[in-house]
Amino acid sequence: MKLTYSDLLRELNQRVQFLHTNWFVITGPPSSGKTTLINELSNIGFRTNPDLSRIYLENRISKTITAKNLRSDEKQLQRDIFVYMMNNILNLNTKDVIFHDYSLPDNIPFLQLAKIDIPNEIIKSSKLFRFKKVFICEPLKLEKDGIRTETEKEIKVLYQLIYDCYKSLGYELVKLPVIGIKDRLDIIKQHIKY
Repeated sequence: MKLTYSDLLRELNQRVQFLHTNWFVITGPPSSGKTTLINELSNIGFRTNPDLSRIYLENRISKTITAKNLRSDEKQLQRDIFVYMMNNILNLNTKDVIFHDYSLPDNIPFLQLAKIDIPNEIIKSSKLFRFKKVFICEPLKLEKDGIRTETEKEIKVLYQLIYDCYKSLGYELVKLPVIGIKDRLDIIKQHIKY
């Protein structure tokens, strides 16, 4: 069952505590290698959840709508992505070991970058699930595509905003430096216990 924005607000207001999960988050700014890592984790047998914001954007972009058009109302876009993400995440079992390519708290830094007040429901949803571990990928060389609209400077700012966001939620982040994918995987494997 797909929940509407109003349904999700009611759901959030009924929750009083966060839920402990067996989930891991791979985060970082655009063009930091998150999706490459998620794909590699999937290839070696881990369950993964893709970058839902990217999927949402890809599904919305057409011959007449560009990523830049969608981002012209960043607040509405982030609200739509929030609804899309919540509909996905509420259907996942918190006991399953899952690696997420971004998660709910990642909406906050994108709103901060756009200098938009963060809606209470996005703040509350960011505290809803407690992740086992959060890994943050340091930025790689920017590769533009039809989805990424950020500049090199914005990517550096986003990296810090993402780091600060998860830190403020009480996470000790594991930094994944600019090294080969196998080396990044080795760092992840050293930190996962389930």
